[in-house]
Amino acid sequence: MAGEDTLQVGMSLECFVPHCDPTANLFNEYHVCRGDQLVDIWPVDARGAI
Repeated sequence: MAGEDTLQVGMSLECFVPHCDPTANLFNEYHVCRGDQLVDIWPVDARGAI
């Protein structure tokens, strides 16, 4: 939300990425970590699409 300076559990966060990592196409998935803990695995849907 505009003007918020902290995130609360359950809030949505939208990110605008100004640059795509050119190595993303080399992997089938991203491993999402919080500290040392694996919290999710995101598939790279466009892998091999070029």
